[in-house]
Amino acid sequence: MRVALRLFAKWGVEDDDARAILGAIDEATYRRWKAGPGRIPRSIEPHLSALIGIHWGLRLMFSDPQRGYAWMSRPNAIFNDATPLQAIAGGDIKALIRLRDYLTAQTQPW
Repeated sequence: MRVALRLFAKWGVEDDDARAILGAIDEATYRRWKAGPGRIPRSIEPHLSALIGIHWGLRLMFSDPQRGYAWMSRPNAIFNDATPLQAIAGGDIKALIRLRDYLTAQTQPW
């Protein structure tokens, strides 16, 4: 969970959006996680896995980490001129996986 919190900070994600991206977890649980380690419900494990995959894809795509963090907030034609963060803000695991898969495809040699 700490990794997700660090990514959200680097991407400029507000708490309400972060909770939505994680699958609409409740505010009290999110605040506890921000304060320190806590139990992670199985329901958000796929969200966390996808977020790590997105981060990995960004690191492969951009040699400068700051460019990758900024890319998440820039409108992109792939997402109908929405930002990647807007594309995943609904908390739909399918949106997270689509973004992760897009980044994976962009970083493959073929």
